[in-house]
Amino acid sequence: MRTNNRLTNCDPGMALITTLLLLVLLSSLLVGFFVLVTTGQQLTGGAKQETRAFYGAEAGLEKMTADLGTLFDNTYSPTATELSNITSNPPPNLGDLTFTAADGTSGYTLTYPTDSFGKPLATDAQVKSGPYSGMTGLITPYTLTVTAHTASGAEVMLRRTTQTVGIPAFEFGVFCDKDCGFHAGPDFNFGGRIHSNRNLFLAEGNGATLTLSDKVTAYGEIVRTNIMNGQPLAAGGWTGTVNMTTAPGSGAYRALGVSEGSVNGMPPAVPPVPYSAPPNKNGNWPNISKTSYNSDLINGLTGAKKLSLPIELLTKNNLVPGQPVDIIRRPLQADDPVLLGERYFSQASVKVLLSDNLQDIMQLPCIDPTTQPVDLSTLAWDASMPNSYPAADPLAGNHFKGWYSNGNPNPVPIATSAAGIARVGGATGAVPAIGYTTVGNGYWVPKWDPVITGFIKIEIQIGYNPPCGKWQDVTQEILKLGIAGRNLNPGLLITPTTQFPNEPPLPGAQIAPSTCADPNPDAVIRLERVRDNPSNSATNGTCGVDFSKIPPVPKNSNDYWPNVLFDTREGLVRDVAPLNSAVTLGGVIHYVELDAKNLARWLTGQIGKSGPGAFDPQNQPYDYVLYFSDRRGNYLPTNSLKSAWPPVSPSGNETGEYGFNDFVNSNDPVNGCPDGLAEKPGEDLDENGVLYTYGMTPSPLVTNGMFNDALAKALSPSLCAGVGGVWPGSYLTNAQDARMNPPLLFRRALKVVNGSNLKQYLSAVPCPGTTVCGLTITSENPVYVQGDYNANSGGLGFTDPHVGSAVIADAVTLLSNSYNDLNTFSFPYNLGQRNATTTWYRVAILAGKGPGFPWIAGTSSDFGSDGGMHNFLRYIENWGGQTLYYRGSIVSMFYNRQAVGTFKCCRTVYSPPTRGYNFDTDFLDPSLLPPRTPMFRDINTTGFAQILYADQK
Repeated sequence: MRTNNRLTNCDPGMALITTLLLLVLLSSLLVGFFVLVTTGQQLTGGAKQETRAFYGAEAGLEKMTADLGTLFDNTYSPTATELSNITSNPPPNLGDLTFTAADGTSGYTLTYPTDSFGKPLATDAQVKSGPYSGMTGLITPYTLTVTAHTASGAEVMLRRTTQTVGIPAFEFGVFCDKDCGFHAGPDFNFGGRIHSNRNLFLAEGNGATLTLSDKVTAYGEIVRTNIMNGQPLAAGGWTGTVNMTTAPGSGAYRALGVSEGSVNGMPPAVPPVPYSAPPNKNGNWPNISKTSYNSDLINGLTGAKKLSLPIELLTKNNLVPGQPVDIIRRPLQADDPVLLGERYFSQASVKVLLSDNLQDIMQLPCIDPTTQPVDLSTLAWDASMPNSYPAADPLAGNHFKGWYSNGNPNPVPIATSAAGIARVGGATGAVPAIGYTTVGNGYWVPKWDPVITGFIKIEIQIGYNPPCGKWQDVTQEILKLGIAGRNLNPGLLITPTTQFPNEPPLPGAQIAPSTCADPNPDAVIRLERVRDNPSNSATNGTCGVDFSKIPPVPKNSNDYWPNVLFDTREGLVRDVAPLNSAVTLGGVIHYVELDAKNLARWLTGQIGKSGPGAFDPQNQPYDYVLYFSDRRGNYLPTNSLKSAWPPVSPSGNETGEYGFNDFVNSNDPVNGCPDGLAEKPGEDLDENGVLYTYGMTPSPLVTNGMFNDALAKALSPSLCAGVGGVWPGSYLTNAQDARMNPPLLFRRALKVVNGSNLKQYLSAVPCPGTTVCGLTITSENPVYVQGDYNANSGGLGFTDPHVGSAVIADAVTLLSNSYNDLNTFSFPYNLGQRNATTTWYRVAILAGKGPGFPWIAGTSSDFGSDGGMHNFLRYIENWGGQTLYYRGSIVSMFYNRQAVGTFKCCRTVYSPPTRGYNFDTDFLDPSLLPPRTPMFRDINTTGFAQILYADQK
């Protein structure tokens, strides 16, 4: 059978179809591969664009954050214009990236709440992040939003939230800008948060417990092996328990072991910025801090931050940057506006200024130029004087100034000398060479010469507008309310020997506070007091004041003496009484007395007329603040300062500092005699390594008016060889001399009295808000607070009426209800005759302290420490067996510049009280803080997010 090989007619068509199908399949595969590759390329390119947009947005966010930080470095309260300038300057040169939101508006925005003037609005709120979380601060939130676009349409939005925080200083129980130390003998539990910008030394007496019941932070180191002077714990028996909370607000505590500090041994004196751990760090510290104590006990390594006042941060680029002590210092003649606005000098409701040179007041900023200061020597007059007196009065001739006598029923003269011999040739004549040893009656200056001199200017702020505001002079009004205080020695037996004008003896035993009437019961300030033996004692009694008699008060200028006390801590360099028990010039403190009750009455219009003008009806925190600065006797010889600090006054003679820091002298453990060296750190109060001795030089304004024999006979040399002439260690032959003569050294202070019930008088004028206005007293000089203050007015301790109150000063010393200046001169080193009684104080205190320095062999075991924060509040009485009740906040912001005496206890200066100390929890409520409470500045980032939808605002 033959096979048929011929193709049929359908075969070619099937082949063609198959071929075409194969081609379609291959084409589909090719297209698929092409689409796959193209899509992959597009996806990769899109991801790259998204990444570019993300990094662009992040770059923008970081730049805005940096610009905002720079702005905050220069002003804590930026304006809307300054903030707008930030958003007008996004990062440049980012190629095709633009900062545009989805709706076409700017994608580079900074938002914040505003007040009625468009400025960032700060409100009281709780700090929610950072080491100070949980505290209440003055917070301004800022939201930073950046939206970045690429040319291809990729878009990323990033948002960061941050806040500026003003943390009130008095919201801390204890705060130290320098080192902080605790080493009390008995149990000590103050309460409140504790912070140190440097190191924190924690110890406690054997068998006792230091209780730390709230969060504790130190930017430097936590030290458990030594106290501040380097002494090991065993040296002083500081082997007690340090109990640290593990959960603030609960009863959970854990004992902090001696080996559980952040360092083994002593720390670096000043921690580095930024923080780095020292070589002797404790390797277990991070676990102890973060785990054992749940980050409630931290240092710079584990999260603590340094807290600074705006006065430091906002002037850090200046030639002479601001420092914490500047808040109480007078301004410079041409002061930095930012620095000026942060000083209490310019923030005050009332300021009281005293100087030897009129221009040292009038050339300051923020001064009412329409009224000149009052020359106090023009009030040194009485009718018995010759016609040429007073010398400084150009009108002369037996009169007071009209403003002082008109409408003043009892114009009291300024104190003059009652020596038996006057100048030769009248008020401006020559001073006799011999006078003190013949007919001086204890006086160093001729008869009728003023004992109290200088210029005084008192002003109120009637328009609050930083940095200066508007000021009105009220000097004459305040002085007409009175200038004199009571006789302190009504028990003096008047005999031919003790009667006026003789120099009376000091008491032979402790005397109680005087019950004499004040010659000027409405006085706001008192510059003098009735002498111990006034000339009118035969008619008006020993007090010299009897309002049933005519005249009711002494009219003789010789009947008044300056206000003076002896501060043993300032008078001695070691806690050892001199063999002759003589007082030293360094401890003789001349003070102005401030009657807190009368100040409150005057501010609220209950006496005088101008006080209510200082009231700010809009801002409760401004009502009320008093600023005080007395620089009389502060004498720097012309061109003798060889350092940039301290700044000098317009006259070139005032510095606002004592000018003598040669007082540690470790090479002489027994006497501490000057060695001419600037020892660090103990004598380095200005932290510049400079030795200052100009404070040993009395002002020629005083010495040129003294009898030539006065210095040689009234003073006797100390035990220090090679130190001649006048210096702080000079002994007074007769301690009574110091109470009746001009001061030889710059030792000025403010004493606050009659302050037990501030609320009763301040409540007369309603304060903005719901609370009674408070009172903050600020002083460039040391402050002494005598008697119950803002507490115990009705005998019920801290349950009696009170207001938000503070004392901010170079140093603060608390004097009891039984204190009398006289006892400090009669028994300068005998504590058995300077006995205190239980007294109450409710007041925040911000002041200076002394630097710690290495222990000196042969001294007490805690010499070289600052005494510890339990001794931060100073005493000069025997408090043994008595309780000092204190409720407030303790803030140490700088080293003392005037009250520079080292800590000494417990032979001559004081005997400690039973300390009823506790933190005032009222201060956790911002509305109850003292007026113008200082604020520490902090900046926290509170959130960060990528916004996933471009139209999400």
